[in-house]
Amino acid sequence: MSEAKVTTMESIPTNRPTREGVEAYRPKPLDPELELALNTTVSAVDEVVFSALKGVRRYEILRAPQEKVEEWMHGVNEFIHAIRTKDKEKVRALMTKGDRIAGDTDVVEWMLEEEALDESDTTLLAIGLFVLHEKSAWSASKSRLKVLKGGKVRMESAFEPEGYPNCYDIVAIVGELAGRYGIEGTIKGKGLSHAHFETAEGKISDPLYGWKRGGLFQTKQKFEAFKKEMGVLRRMGIKK
Repeated sequence: MSEAKVTTMESIPTNRPTREGVEAYRPKPLDPELELALNTTVSAVDEVVFSALKGVRRYEILRAPQEKVEEWMHGVNEFIHAIRTKDKEKVRALMTKGDRIAGDTDVVEWMLEEEALDESDTTLLAIGLFVLHEKSAWSASKSRLKVLKGGKVRMESAFEPEGYPNCYDIVAIVGELAGRYGIEGTIKGKGLSHAHFETAEGKISDPLYGWKRGGLFQTKQKFEAFKKEMGVLRRMGIKK
């Protein structure tokens, strides 16, 4: 009597892909630093100005229409003129929106007097204050799940009343505006942690973390010292 043949799972033909096959076709994530580059190579006709991968979902920011960017630049120019002339009253008025103030007027006025702001400092400070005027830094606290969902978002949606911009939305706008004034830079960060805009000269704009200063840090050292101080204060339970 012949021995019965036992059918095992291994002996059943299958068209299921092997683990090796899946890995071969799985898209490899880019280096986080490359992913976060606010590309100086993106041309005027490209839609996507920021792209980052979180797991299997990609978060992309689309460039705002030309007329919208020009509208923003008009607001930035008002800040630039007031900062250049050290017109504190005008700066304070521009920083005020209803019952909300963009940044800390005392800190900004101190910066005008005590910090030697060059042309790029003035422009970055103006951009940061304009961004904060359009959207409160605290609105970002409601946007933590936004990136995890992935998808494409319009750059200008960050300033819409119902919009809750995250740090990527904000620094994408900073980078777009900075480029219009001839300031080249990139978005810096690791993975999808907090990001900031950094120029080729090492100047930094981070309106969300550095809201009191309009987001301006003239050197990396000043920015790192600020982050260290904020970290210590938070661990002590002190909000500043």
